[in-house]
Amino acid sequence: MAQRTPTAKLARELGLSRPHLLRLRHEIQASVLAAADRSPLPDDRTEADEMYQNVGEKRGAAHRLARPSKAAGEPGQGSRHLGYRPACGTGGGWPYQRSAWVRVGRGSGVDELIDATVLPATGPGAMVYTDEWNGYKPLARCGRRHATVNHNRGEFARDDDGDGVRKVHCSTLEGIWTGLRNFLRPFRDVNKVYLEQYVIMFQ
Repeated sequence: MAQRTPTAKLARELGLSRPHLLRLRHEIQASVLAAADRSPLPDDRTEADEMYQNVGEKRGAAHRLARPSKAAGEPGQGSRHLGYRPACGTGGGWPYQRSAWVRVGRGSGVDELIDATVLPATGPGAMVYTDEWNGYKPLARCGRRHATVNHNRGEFARDDDGDGVRKVHCSTLEGIWTGLRNFLRPFRDVNKVYLEQYVIMFQ
C-alpha cells in the first residue's frame, strides 16, 4: 500500500476479493489519518501552497484532461464542482524541507488555506513564503510574517535580505505536489471521500 500498488493488482497477486481488499485498505488508511501528527511545525520559516487533484468517478478522457476552472477571474483557483479538490500544504525545515503538513480542503479560500492549514501548522511569528494567491493575503493579520513570489511575472525565487540565498519561494512544496500526483496516478481518480487517506499515506 505504501508503494502505491493499486488494489486490483494486489487482489490478483493474492487471489483475494478486490472489494474486501479495498475495504481493508480504507480501514488502514483511516487509522493512519487519525493518528497523523497535526502539531505545529517547529520551523520559523515555512512555505505554503496548494494543488488541485482530480477526484470522483471516472468520466472519460475529456473529463480527465480538463483543467480546473478559474473562479471570479482569479488565476489558480480550481472549482470543486468540476471534480477537483485542493491539497493544501505547509512545509518547514528550511533549507531542506524536512517536515510537511498536508491536508485536503474543500476550496482555496482564507478559511481553508490560512485558518485550517497555515495557522495550525505554524507557530506565532513564523515566516510563511507563498505565491500571490489572494487566499494568503490575510496572513500578516494572523500573527505570521509573509513574503510572496509573483509567478505571473516570472518570479520563482527571491533574495530579500541580500545574503545571496534566494529564500523566498514555494518551489519545494511545488516539487512535493509533483511527487503526490505521481503517487496518486495509479489509483485513477480517487473518490473525494477517501482522497485525504491517500494523501496522508504519501505524506
